Amino acid sequence: MMPTTLKSPNTQESSRPSPPHRAPSRQMPSRQDRSRHSPLGHNRDYVDRRPQHRIEPAASPRRMAATQTHPTPYRKPIRRPQSRMGRFINRFTLEKWFTVISFLLATALIVLCMLDLAIAWPWRHARPVFDWTYLGVGIAMLWLTYDVFKDQSRR
Repeated sequence: MMPTTLKSPNTQESSRPSPPHRAPSRQMPSRQDRSRHSPLGHNRDYVDRRPQHRIEPAASPRRMAATQTHPTPYRKPIRRPQSRMGRFINRFTLEKWFTVISFLLATALIVLCMLDLAIAWPWRHARPVFDWTYLGVGIAMLWLTYDVFKDQSRR
């Protein structure tokens, strides 16, 4: 057993010398440190001396310094009004998909009937009554689709 010296009644301390300290182990550099290279070569001792630009956050009207006695008036941020199409696309749902598909079908019907009346393509003037009837149906469908579009894009 090793000799002990009594320093105070509650503590005992060993007179044995403390073990030799190991040299601090070299830690592996982090991935960020390993990937840092100079622009001209692979120099591990390269120090980036370019100025680091930090953007300081603007003083918020909600945060006031402790010494400030009068609150600054809060101004709402200026928000651009959203277009009708922007409001329509926001939160796109199945109903809006049906509206888009109806718009495309009405447009295709109008174009095909107009082409048949004008240049006899694709149906070669099979029946003019057919062309005029479906042209009217296409226009009515386009008008109703636009009406639904206006309802879906309200605020």
